[in-house]
Amino acid sequence: MIGEKKLCAQCNKEAEVVDVKPSNGNEIQVLSCGHLMETPQSTYDAIADLPSAYETISAASKQINSLNDILLLVDKSEMSPEEKSKTKEILSLVDKEKDSKTLSQIKSSLSPLKIWLTVAAPYVNLLLNLIIRQ
Repeated sequence: MIGEKKLCAQCNKEAEVVDVKPSNGNEIQVLSCGHLMETPQSTYDAIADLPSAYETISAASKQINSLNDILLLVDKSEMSPEEKSKTKEILSLVDKEKDSKTLSQIKSSLSPLKIWLTVAAPYVNLLLNLIIRQ
């Protein structure tokens, strides 16, 4: 689906599907022109139903019990596929090394991924909170 060309009904131009988001059992396609296409519910109804990233993370933080819960949040986020991939890589690295390395050693391990830390920060904070609670 991502990369597929579609005719945008709003601007009447051909655009590429850059992201696909689930919404109430439907699918919202984000087009490269910036418009949204949804099947079958109206676009405006679906946008109103989508929580912001902050609301999603805030609500979910109360129900997070594992790294997998956080990874599911990353999958449902509005990040690009590359941002999701790098965030998951950072989370997996922190989780893998949390028991065998100090925080400064983990930080050194993350050095090659440091440009992605800003994007991943809310999810890393969730993981750190989970680790502290255990």
